[in-house]
Amino acid sequence: MQPPASDIIVAHAPSEAMLASYYAVALRTQGASAAPYTPPDGQSPQVIASQVRNSRALVVLVTDPTPGWAGALLAAYRRLAAAERWRRIAIIRRGAGQLSLEMQGLPWIEATDKPVEEVAAEIVLLLAGAPIPAQAPAIVPAAMRVSAPAKPGVQAGPPQWPGVQPIAQPLGDELMTRRALLVGGMGIAALAAVAVGTSAVLTRGFGLLASSGTINNTTIVPPLLFTSSGATLYAVELAKGTLRWGFTADAPIRPSEMAGEETIYAISERGTIYALNTSDGKPLWQASIPGSVVVRPVLAGNLIYTGSDDHHVYALNQTDGSIAWKFETGDAVQARPTVGNGVLYVGSRDHRVYALGAADGKLIWRSSTGGPVLSSAAIGSDVIYIGSDDRNLRALRIADGHRRWYFTTGGRISSSPVLAGDTVYVGSQDGNVYAIQADTPTLRWRYRTGGAVLASPVVANDVIFTGSSDHHVYALGTDGIKRWSYQAGDGVNGRLVAANGVVYAASDALYALDAAKGSVVWRFAAEGKSGYFSPGITQ
Repeated sequence: MQPPASDIIVAHAPSEAMLASYYAVALRTQGASAAPYTPPDGQSPQVIASQVRNSRALVVLVTDPTPGWAGALLAAYRRLAAAERWRRIAIIRRGAGQLSLEMQGLPWIEATDKPVEEVAAEIVLLLAGAPIPAQAPAIVPAAMRVSAPAKPGVQAGPPQWPGVQPIAQPLGDELMTRRALLVGGMGIAALAAVAVGTSAVLTRGFGLLASSGTINNTTIVPPLLFTSSGATLYAVELAKGTLRWGFTADAPIRPSEMAGEETIYAISERGTIYALNTSDGKPLWQASIPGSVVVRPVLAGNLIYTGSDDHHVYALNQTDGSIAWKFETGDAVQARPTVGNGVLYVGSRDHRVYALGAADGKLIWRSSTGGPVLSSAAIGSDVIYIGSDDRNLRALRIADGHRRWYFTTGGRISSSPVLAGDTVYVGSQDGNVYAIQADTPTLRWRYRTGGAVLASPVVANDVIFTGSSDHHVYALGTDGIKRWSYQAGDGVNGRLVAANGVVYAASDALYALDAAKGSVVWRFAAEGKSGYFSPGITQ
């Protein structure tokens, strides 16, 4: 396994993967590009050192007992640093174990009783002021070895270390206040997600863990927006767009669209389900299901619903991730389930839409389409609305799944429709956003964008917000007239969210836009990554 491309590599033993992940995320909050890395078993330190040679710094997490590979890896890396003169090394020591001979003379931090945020700040300063490592010392008899060196002084470093990240601008008081969120509620409007996206989740404020690890009831964490890019889940402060914490999973990860005050659930593409503490990102439990998973979890009652490429819909218990029930379809399930009135509606790549008992997974009905179903359903009073790759939006009767009507567009429909009043809004890969009368397949209007519309629209205050692969976010009136558009750095293909006068859209970064004007409130892009998808929201 090759290490990730980052300025700072946090090398660690397999048993310390979670802790190393916390350190890497904390370093990112300091403006550094950092990633955890587990050296592969069976490879020589020289080979491993060559794999991380493109990093600007190697930080080794040393616990008690000290892992055997650490000293050899540092010796090999410091030879690179001494020869090429631009690398730095630091050691994080936790526990009572002594530093090995190969570690002596290198800068280190005693981190046993310190919160990760404090250690991260020390690492950045230490790396900035650390001298170029000399060659590893020659082996000397054990009797002559010196115990752990005194902790070096921390000096101010050059201004170019670390690479500076864009500073997010605070949210204006006229758009949202912390008091309004905590006291007045969220006032949300959100919609079903496309299957290809991950998601972001918004929570209210809650108690913050103090550095001692105990609950500090006098400190309130501001509302958080959860989003993901690659294998990392980020908790972002809603008002400022600044990173609160992050969690690195075993593969690209997608959070649920709802989070409580205590738990956020997320699932990786390897089928690993994580229950994380919302205040600090620490795992409460994890479990797994078979197959590759691209479906974000959906919470309803005490169950977590998702789908897998192993052709199954799964319902998992929120307490431990155990499987409550599963239902087999004819192909991969890559559409987000929708739950309403005790029924789960979900599409499959087998060209069918299924209605299942939400509590027991028993089949109520199934309805055939002319193509794979990647769209999620919008639930009306007696019908559901759902799109398909056969280019049609269907209205299916809730009672039996029989088709009430269908409307044909010029392209595949993987966008999830939204029902607002007597109108259904949906995007198509033909580049149009459609407004269709809810009771009959009558077109009210369509708006042409410059690219395929994979994003799922959201309606708030009589404005339809959606995105397009032409890199734009669009605000459309209920008459189909554009109010404004904003150009992002890449396609806007995931779920959009509108709340308290702000629209959240995912592209090359996660954008918070003024819903009335389309101007940027803040922009979040951790360590320069791109590919933030499908923001979601919860009360």
